[in-house]
Amino acid sequence: MTRMALAQRRQKLIEAALAVIGQQGVSAATTRAIASEAEMPLASFHYAFESHQALMSEAMEVLDRLEREHCEGLVISGATLPEMVTGMLENHLDDLVERRSAYLSRWELADHALRTDAMQERPAQWRQRRRELVAGKVAAHLAAHPELGGHDARAVTEAMLVMCDGIEARYLVTADEAGTRQAIAALASTFTR
Repeated sequence: MTRMALAQRRQKLIEAALAVIGQQGVSAATTRAIASEAEMPLASFHYAFESHQALMSEAMEVLDRLEREHCEGLVISGATLPEMVTGMLENHLDDLVERRSAYLSRWELADHALRTDAMQERPAQWRQRRRELVAGKVAAHLAAHPELGGHDARAVTEAMLVMCDGIEARYLVTADEAGTRQAIAALASTFTR
């Protein structure tokens, strides 16, 4: 049997934790369940992480990195506000469909963090980073398109983030991609210019 490097063992346990959380929720993500999902003995968990909470924190970091990468790759486009809204929400839905389990894990871990003293600030930090990344892109797009003049970049950003939250919740609850795309079209049609 080949010995696994600590970094590799940690990564495998994080992936296992996210899989368990995405499928069954945080309450099911016991050290035993995570080790089993990773196909490792329980002792490997305790060798790799000092505590269950330490693993949860690392899992949150992984999800935060994925979120940043998604936001950094986000393309804001469109010559009208409805086109901007549609493009961003469609892009977000594409990512939701591709990584549904990761988003479910993120929601579960955000809920867990809000109820854990040492982690309560994490969801607000996630939200702030998302806001900053999207705001920069929205502001740059509005500046590059004078025909969109008159729109406050902060207000547009906040509206788009709230809509992303709604689309995310709808898709994660229903797993109905077609219906969620119809909801995006309905949302976008409420905007003018």
